[in-house]
Amino acid sequence: MVHGLTTCHDLPDIHRPSHPMPARAIHGACSSAFLAARRRISWRLKNICLIDVYELDDRAIQRAYAQLSRFKPVFLRTISSGLYRFCSALDRLGMDGRELKLRCAIYTGESLLPSQKRLVERVLGCRAVCEYGCTELGILALECPQGGIH
Repeated sequence: MVHGLTTCHDLPDIHRPSHPMPARAIHGACSSAFLAARRRISWRLKNICLIDVYELDDRAIQRAYAQLSRFKPVFLRTISSGLYRFCSALDRLGMDGRELKLRCAIYTGESLLPSQKRLVERVLGCRAVCEYGCTELGILALECPQGGIH
């Protein structure tokens, strides 16, 4: 049992009137703070650094760049439009994405135009690789060095 939440095998047979549901088993969703903390711990254990790609004003770009510089990731994995916005802003602000020393930037969720992909690769100094998949099945294919998706 964690924080008073019951597991499936802890629940009594509620169909028997002589065995009412204990108060501790009446629960809804976990608190959002608890879930957020659990998610942060999970990401830390998996060596994942989360950057919000939806709110990318100049200050957010600078904070994200500083966070990535401290974290020293091997690769980025993000939605295409977020990666493009991040790299466009780095370029516009004169920040050198090559200093992150990434081995690759994986984008998913939508395509990048060839000009967008070139900008990402130029700014980050690494290959941008397309990932194809879906929530239900996970990653189905990745772009190969020749540009095909298998």
